[in-house]
Amino acid sequence: MLMTRKEREMLQRKMDIVNAARELFLSKEYEKVTMEEIAKKAEFTRRTLYSYFKNKLDLLMLVVLYEFDKSEPAYRTAIDNANSSSEKLMAYASVYFNFFKQTPSYYRLMQIYDVAEHGEKEVLSPAVRYEMNNSDFSLEKTARDIIETGINDGTFDSEIDIDLATNFFLKSLFGIVHQYILHPRFPDSHFYMEVKYLMRGLGCRT
Repeated sequence: MLMTRKEREMLQRKMDIVNAARELFLSKEYEKVTMEEIAKKAEFTRRTLYSYFKNKLDLLMLVVLYEFDKSEPAYRTAIDNANSSSEKLMAYASVYFNFFKQTPSYYRLMQIYDVAEHGEKEVLSPAVRYEMNNSDFSLEKTARDIIETGINDGTFDSEIDIDLATNFFLKSLFGIVHQYILHPRFPDSHFYMEVKYLMRGLGCRT
């Protein structure tokens, strides 16, 4: 269904605000950015800004969500080019790692996103929660699909709980990435070794 002119204009204003917020979040610490600065950067009044977004956290959630949406082709290509389930999960981890390595500031934003997603959703606007719940691309679902396939084809332990295993993998991967992005001390090759150790926790021996 085609959007009306008014709907297109509203969407454009919304994206202008999100893009302004993204630039500020990446150039400054999130905590130091104000809604007034975002409004000024987007060339809107604060009244217009608040007519689209409830608070600064709303904007952070969409900045991170949209960036992951844009990374979907990279995940799909890497996963499709891998053969076994273990190789697909490693390909997933590689894209995940390189996303944050390319722009480390996103890792810091993701830390705030993760806290809000799992403990502060009530402070988000219904519109933002809806977008989070209905995004075309889900990191969690993508990882879950790989793990489920791996369980079915014998790559991973058939007795593990798929949802718990997915949660374990993603939380662990997020933690592993931390030291290579924010406190780099070891070569990237160590990251891939750690992911292999992580996959052994799923019962993988390949």
